[in-house]
Amino acid sequence: MSAQLSKEVTDRLRACLFVLAAFVTEGAAVAADLLGIAQPHLREGDSEPGFHSALVALGRTLKAAIDKLVDADMRLYAAVAAESALRKKYRDLTGKIGAQIVALRRTVIGQFVAPDLEGLGLQPLDARDSITIMRRAKLIIERFVAEILPALLGEALFAEAVDVGKHADEIRAAVEQVEDLNSQINEAKRRTAKARTIKNQAKEDYDKLFLRSARIFEDFCRYTGQEDLADQVRPSTRRPGRTEQEPGEVPDEVLEQIGELPQG
Repeated sequence: MSAQLSKEVTDRLRACLFVLAAFVTEGAAVAADLLGIAQPHLREGDSEPGFHSALVALGRTLKAAIDKLVDADMRLYAAVAAESALRKKYRDLTGKIGAQIVALRRTVIGQFVAPDLEGLGLQPLDARDSITIMRRAKLIIERFVAEILPALLGEALFAEAVDVGKHADEIRAAVEQVEDLNSQINEAKRRTAKARTIKNQAKEDYDKLFLRSARIFEDFCRYTGQEDLADQVRPSTRRPGRTEQEPGEVPDEVLEQIGELPQG
């Protein structure tokens, strides 16, 4: 199983493959037994019931539904991963801005006699969450381009003071990156929400189809006296999209036959 699949879809896939394997390996025999039971009751001119054709068609439909669900689940995984990566980048960048603010504060304190730290927006950061850091960064950017900046900085300690404006420019550049990231995150959230809606619909459609398909095959098996097989493919009433019993492993050669169902 792919590590990208959620557990709920992995469980459904295992159950679906097991039921499809039963269709492939036992369907023809079950259909033949059904036909044998029905044959004596056919009248002249009646068409022969296509039990096996019906099972093959159900198998194809069920496989298409699980394929759609698997695809939707993997697309949701990719969307969530992309959104998470952007959010991590956002946290890292705002953390960097917080460090830049601290560095700028130290520089100003070390270069000027009595700077107005509060007026400059350089009072100590009481919190290090992203919102607080971004608010403080925007305030600092505003103050460092204001005409009152020299008055806020006060008298320089040295004849050649460090260009504190350069530090403020670095913060400004980082803030612009964060704002761009915000737009990307909002778009990623929309993609994730859409992918989740698509997956939920695919899961709902699959669960309904699995219940009906597995129940039909279960009834066919019981009708022909194959109680063990009927119990194995019986759909769960407590766990949608899964069998009542834990599904067994499907041999590779049978998986290959299942893979050919859509082209059948």
